[in-house]
Amino acid sequence: MTYTIAERPGTNQYYEEVIAQGVMPLRMMRIPSGTFLMGSPDDEIDRSDDEGPQYEVSISQFFMSKYPVTQAQWQAVATLP
Repeated sequence: MTYTIAERPGTNQYYEEVIAQGVMPLRMMRIPSGTFLMGSPDDEIDRSDDEGPQYEVSISQFFMSKYPVTQAQWQAVATLP
């Protein structure tokens, strides 16, 4: 299967994943890599004990469907080898 990632300045990167004839393709959006703090700071109001400690998390880029997956799309994907 071949796909093209749309890359225009100022736009998101995506590709269309065709999964079955007669089923709407999945629009897969690129989620860029990045780093963020997970957990809440010690001084946050109403903080629970299970929300800390804060730590840095780094993720690699990945693709995710832009829209919720329909039952027809899920059934088509579930039958793929």
